Amino acid sequence: GAATRYVRALRVAGKANQAVTAGKVLAGKKERIEASGDPAFWFVNEYAYALAESGQVDQAIAQMDGLLALGVDTYPGLVSQVINRAEMLNHWGRSNLALTAFDEAETKYAQHASLYGKMWIWAGKACALREMKRDAEAKAWDDRLQEKPEENVSAVTMAAACRDDRTAIEAQLLSRMADPDKRDDVLGGFVRFEGSEKPSPFDIKLRRIMDTARSAPAVQNKLKEYGRTVTFAGTRAYWGEY
Repeated sequence: GAATRYVRALRVAGKANQAVTAGKVLAGKKERIEASGDPAFWFVNEYAYALAESGQVDQAIAQMDGLLALGVDTYPGLVSQVINRAEMLNHWGRSNLALTAFDEAETKYAQHASLYGKMWIWAGKACALREMKRDAEAKAWDDRLQEKPEENVSAVTMAAACRDDRTAIEAQLLSRMADPDKRDDVLGGFVRFEGSEKPSPFDIKLRRIMDTARSAPAVQNKLKEYGRTVTFAGTRAYWGEY
């Protein structure tokens, strides 16, 4: 709805604190959130990310916990927020808690998730395990992602970034640019954001890996066939940059 778009616009503008202020009152109206269903659930999701970006990670997780307390089995669409909460833990340096959250997402709620969503769970597990230096366990989830990589190429790419596999990332970027159905998403990664933001160390690390892969000569030559790098006076405001 309009409230979600407004909070997102403030986040994109790099104004996370203002986004928190704008969303605080509505986010606290639990009965209204539940009555409104999915659109309101995504509003809370947006508000939680604003909290995290403003440095209030604990409050962000608490906001997601409050939403999920409504019951994923009662509201199956909340499986998206289950996954996003786990991703939030991963991206803000809480890999052990993230792994627990992803395990719970798979064991308790996977029946509500599409294959696309399940692949985010697997990629998240792989990334959390690698952050914990448990690479052998992570490889099993990397292999799982390769069973049907075309179902969620972004998750496959993120997992490759987590293991710093730039050769694989470059190959994925080239393949996706050559595919008209996947080209739009991958071209979005070539936008340069100039807005003020405070990415987590996890995000800084993965962005450097992705930027290095995007700057490879073969990738840059392929980019010239379909577009060019552009500059945007805003922020990413979204972790799905793979």
